[in-house]
Amino acid sequence: MAGLQDVDDVVAGGAQALAVSKGRVWSWGENGDGQLGNNRSGDNSALPLRAPNISMARQVAAGCDFSLALMEDGPVWSWGSGVRRQLGTSGRTSQYVPQQIEGLSGIAEVAAG
Repeated sequence: MAGLQDVDDVVAGGAQALAVSKGRVWSWGENGDGQLGNNRSGDNSALPLRAPNISMARQVAAGCDFSLALMEDGPVWSWGSGVRRQLGTSGRTSQYVPQQIEGLSGIAEVAAG
């Protein structure tokens, strides 16, 4: 795919895919709930888009309409649909850009269902 080299991790979710390349997160697919993390909802993309705010990712996970990234030093960031509280925030709203989940540190691995 255009723009992706040295990929360290790649996953597929309900309707989106994510990759980590040189610590940056790239995403493509459907974006109805902001799961691509590019601060836009509804703009689907067939090409990889860089998720802002992330430069030290080592692993990603993709669920149904939400995405997660694990940073090198252990915190986890989330974005997309929060309707089932899957983003680790206090609300049920969507997040259109990655945000760090408060209170999580030293995490070894992430998964999404």
